[in-house]
Amino acid sequence: MVKYLVEHGADINKKNTFRKRLLLFAYRSGNVKAVKYLVKKGIEIYNENEDDEFPLFYSCVYENIAIFKYLMEQGINITKEDGKGETALFYVCRRGNMDVVKYLIENGADINKENKWNKTPLYYAHFYKKEEIEKYLIEQGAVRTEMEDD
Repeated sequence: MVKYLVEHGADINKKNTFRKRLLLFAYRSGNVKAVKYLVKKGIEIYNENEDDEFPLFYSCVYENIAIFKYLMEQGINITKEDGKGETALFYVCRRGNMDVVKYLIENGADINKENKWNKTPLYYAHFYKKEEIEKYLIEQGAVRTEMEDD
């Protein structure tokens, strides 16, 4: 379907009426081939949506490790922040995919980064009861703050 749309002149970087881009739908479907095709055709992998979220965040939210790793191979910046001051690590700590958490940290994600509300990835792992991730973050040197004890 993606190939058909592109071959028939679809603007791959245009937002739909809900202000979402084609790349988001490729993530949701988990279709690695579609994502690779769109990147090959020049889709803007750094272009944020209306919430200042970037494609890497979507790959974390939809927990597709193959898409996530592909974006990493394309050189996507894992420390890029959204409008809330959050990086991909915040998103995945809410969702609970340990493989992605480890991969992000191994590739330089800041485990003590604070968002605009002074919350850290550890806070969200704790809040959303992602105990395995919470334990791992602490083992990796995440600092507990007063807010994380709330």
